[in-house]
Amino acid sequence: MANDDSDAEFERRYPQKQSGIPGWAVLLLVLGAVGFFGVFGLVALGTMFGAVAAPPPVALVATAEPPRQAELLSRATFKLAVTGKTPEEVKTMLGEPPMSVGVDGEETWTYRGRTTNPETGRPDDRTDVEFRGGKAVRVSYHTDAPPGGPGPPPGK
Repeated sequence: MANDDSDAEFERRYPQKQSGIPGWAVLLLVLGAVGFFGVFGLVALGTMFGAVAAPPPVALVATAEPPRQAELLSRATFKLAVTGKTPEEVKTMLGEPPMSVGVDGEETWTYRGRTTNPETGRPDDRTDVEFRGGKAVRVSYHTDAPPGGPGPPPGK
């Protein structure tokens, strides 16, 4: 019995240091590994089944000059600039038309907001350029709004 008391007394006086990793550190490592592999697994599964798609490739187009702001011209200046010109010459001056219609070698290009009405000083809604035989032969101007501006005519 004396031996048991002396062992207890020895351990009390000289406590043994515990070896190994503390429990909190083990828990932290396990949670970190689960989180990392969980996210990695979800991304892998999503990619396999199409839930996470790669972004589409981007096509870069180099242009010789930046797009230019549409210049507002008087009707007379516009007509003088395009009459007798080929479609390529008109495209070089004014850019690609937003709308064009062509039948049997005749073509009409429509530009929006490019000319001013000399009576009102306001931009025309659209300007049509007609081509025949490969040359611009006629220019017409259109204001879609009724006289006096949009809305019902006076007195109604």
